[in-house]
Amino acid sequence: MFNKLNINKIGDWIIRLIFTILFFTFIWGIYSYSNYLGIFNIKTINISGNSIVSKEEILNQLYLLENESSISIDISNQQEQVNVLDYVYSSQIYREFPSTIHVSIKERQPMLTMKFSDTTLVMDRTGMLLPFVEQFENNLFLPKTFYKKSFYTIKDNHVEIKSLYNTLNNVISSYSDLYFNISKVSSINNGMQFITFDDTNIYIKSEDIEMQMIILKNLEKTLGEHALISDYSSVDLRIPGQVIVREK
Repeated sequence: MFNKLNINKIGDWIIRLIFTILFFTFIWGIYSYSNYLGIFNIKTINISGNSIVSKEEILNQLYLLENESSISIDISNQQEQVNVLDYVYSSQIYREFPSTIHVSIKERQPMLTMKFSDTTLVMDRTGMLLPFVEQFENNLFLPKTFYKKSFYTIKDNHVEIKSLYNTLNNVISSYSDLYFNISKVSSINNGMQFITFDDTNIYIKSEDIEMQMIILKNLEKTLGEHALISDYSSVDLRIPGQVIVREK
């Protein structure tokens, strides 16, 4: 009896093994035949979310071979290649069977153009310094700051660059309308000078920016319909709890 049970078990395992081999052979046959017919060959690449980075730049980073199968590509490796691009903050790549690849791009957000005597850079919302691209040349909503010296003379001055980054980031968070009205930015002693598109000079100190933005908003509410911030040549918020204005 014992031997018969063992023989039956062995027979069951052999049958299962045969069916398993046949099943995977069948699947492999379908896969091989599909590849032969080119069903899974990449025919369409959809790219979305990009406005700064060109489609050509992204395609060049993908390294997809002609007639390559959508099944065989390494998605994580392709994402790493795309993320190397300067203005790509992150990317998501996924397949849509049988033959489409989708590439979703999240770009870095430019915050400031920095013009030095020897080069021009762009600072993004994370503080990253990026190469300047031509499409920013006529971007009115991207403030500019100018340096008479070379970038290489201040590139290690992290205090000045970090102060500039922190100040603008706080202004965006506290009063985004002001940020989008800034044409030029200059570093001054313990603070910043903003020149608006209406040629109004706004002076702030580097500390308590949120409070200074509240004071500026209150000033605008107080002025109401009688006057505008643009009616003044300067608005100075550097004295705690006060605002000093000068008419044009």
